[in-house]
Amino acid sequence: MIEKTKKVYYSEICGRHYFSKRWCARKESQKMIENKYPSESCESDEFGFNTASGWNWRDDKHLVQLQKRLEKNILFYFNKQQRGTQCIK
Repeated sequence: MIEKTKKVYYSEICGRHYFSKRWCARKESQKMIENKYPSESCESDEFGFNTASGWNWRDDKHLVQLQKRLEKNILFYFNKQQRGTQCIK
């Protein structure tokens, strides 16, 4: 019988395992931004008219750039330290 192992990466912030470093870094950076800048849902009055439009951090181009930079830093950290890797059978 052949045993196969796959290297996975654990995201402490998300509490999940990911198969690629890039995806793990992307989800960690998105979760960090979402925790710092939570989304707001749109509000409407009793007649159904929108009184305030909702807000999401992905609508702000500066926060999207920040997320990409944060993703690069986390990926650099993964590559340098190899922290968060585990083998699952």
